[in-house]
Amino acid sequence: MGARAKKKSAEIPTQKTLFGSDAHHQPGQTEPMISSDTNEWYTPRWALDLVIKVLGGIDLDPCSNSHEDPNVPATHHLTKDDDGLSKPWTGRVFMNPPYGDEIEAWVDKLILEYEKENISEAIALTGARTDTAWFKKLLNYPFPCCLVDGRIKFSNAKNSSTIGSAFFYLGPDVVKFSNVFKEIGTIVTAMAMKNPPKHARL
Repeated sequence: MGARAKKKSAEIPTQKTLFGSDAHHQPGQTEPMISSDTNEWYTPRWALDLVIKVLGGIDLDPCSNSHEDPNVPATHHLTKDDDGLSKPWTGRVFMNPPYGDEIEAWVDKLILEYEKENISEAIALTGARTDTAWFKKLLNYPFPCCLVDGRIKFSNAKNSSTIGSAFFYLGPDVVKFSNVFKEIGTIVTAMAMKNPPKHARL
């Protein structure tokens, strides 16, 4: 989401370019991820490069900032005016939902569309809010999650977020996701993958 950024190399950047010089939170130096001004935080290009490396491309961004100048290089975009929660989702999805009370509805929609086999693969970027029901719902789903080291600097933010971030994967190629995203954080899975998803390539 957000203004289009210039394309950067898909190589893993340094921690400073990933998270900004204030990667480790310093009191008074970072702005909240969730604020009264906005609940939309635009995915940085380096993160989109990793998503595309796993998915091979993005068919749908259901939480897009714009049709005319989208931040996420997806084939199809659904904006706030389109009401993505009411539309069908298909193909390979990247979701960076609004960081507000409505986030649980987006998580439920993502899981529903995957379980209905409308989407083939998905990656979701969320806050690492381990105290919330929606986060536990994703974490207990039998797919991997990357808990990002440090604090992400979103494209439309002046400084890094004050809370951690997580990337969740839903799809058959859990090994590829884990190998790509382990470069930026810790990979965790529910029940250590004792009950792997159908058709998962382990």
